[in-house]
Amino acid sequence: MIPINKLGSWALGGAAVAALAGALTLVHAEQPARSQYFSFAGKLPTIKENDIRDIQVLISGNQSAGRQSILESYWGPNFTVPAHFHRKHAETFLILSGQVEWTIGGETHVMGPGDAVHIPPNTVHSVRVLGGREMLSIMISEPGGYEEISAYEASFTPEQRKDPALARQLNALADFNRAD
Repeated sequence: MIPINKLGSWALGGAAVAALAGALTLVHAEQPARSQYFSFAGKLPTIKENDIRDIQVLISGNQSAGRQSILESYWGPNFTVPAHFHRKHAETFLILSGQVEWTIGGETHVMGPGDAVHIPPNTVHSVRVLGGREMLSIMISEPGGYEEISAYEASFTPEQRKDPALARQLNALADFNRAD
């Protein structure tokens, strides 16, 4: 991880860069996307989020020239996200183990290992883990940069994240828009 002011180019856009300059630590790829990129188990950068364990950055936004971020993560048995939507990015999830219930555009499905879901921008969705055990998934976020925003959010303590003004700023940066 390196401070933002040492980055030459990265996936977040102008307003976010200006707002965060000098105050952000990012997951940074050692090798920007010029050609192929190999990701090896045990040598991956990790990030932290609430109720999510071991988020591993398989391919960063920087490594894909901003096209996508590919992450593997374990969601806790009580993990839930309320109805929300993203204006600027799409998400695709591949379930590797466990069970999860997705409600997307008013349609609800229980999904398990081998199942996948794609959520386009501006589509209201919610999710919760079922069965009392963790769920392992791979997430593809398009465009890339998800890991940088998550690393920034993780730089605040849980107490700081309870501040309504900061919570609004972090939600805006993460393109997280509640549907209620």
